[in-house]
Amino acid sequence: SLEGQLFPDTYLIPQTASSSEVISLFTSNFIRKSGLNLPQNYSNLIIASLVEREAKLAEDRPLIAGILIKRLAAGWPLQVDASVQYASDTVRCQKHLLSCDWWQPVTDTRLPSAYNTYLASGLPPAPIGNPGLAAITAVLTPQTSPYWYYLTGADGITRYAEDLSEHNSNVDKYLRL
Repeated sequence: SLEGQLFPDTYLIPQTASSSEVISLFTSNFIRKSGLNLPQNYSNLIIASLVEREAKLAEDRPLIAGILIKRLAAGWPLQVDASVQYASDTVRCQKHLLSCDWWQPVTDTRLPSAYNTYLASGLPPAPIGNPGLAAITAVLTPQTSPYWYYLTGADGITRYAEDLSEHNSNVDKYLRL
């Protein structure tokens, strides 16, 4: 799959370009700008795609990348809502890709899917989208912290927690309105 490897950027595409030429343009730009050597760095690409969807603000990306990498190293489930959204929307939007309202809020974390990081351990099998350069850089230079949990409230601000009790308190304060 080319998911994750079609670099989001501004392109000047000739009207006569074939689809394979356009894909080649996108993927060569990805390689040039990301610095990721695939397939050796495929796991970094997957993590970057998660960070892209999870971090609302640029300053949150390195910290969220650090939390996800720390969870992986510790054998924790990632529990990333964006991966569940991807799994759910892939099924829900299958018949109407262009008109579908993608990235709906997660209401059920029990969806059976290899992309459900609440149920499946480790990384999803592939990226869940195309990460930008800031997300890729965040994964390559993650921020170390005492945090294991994060959530983004309805106000768009990300809150961090060192333990489950503190995280549950954040859930009650910022998500259960």
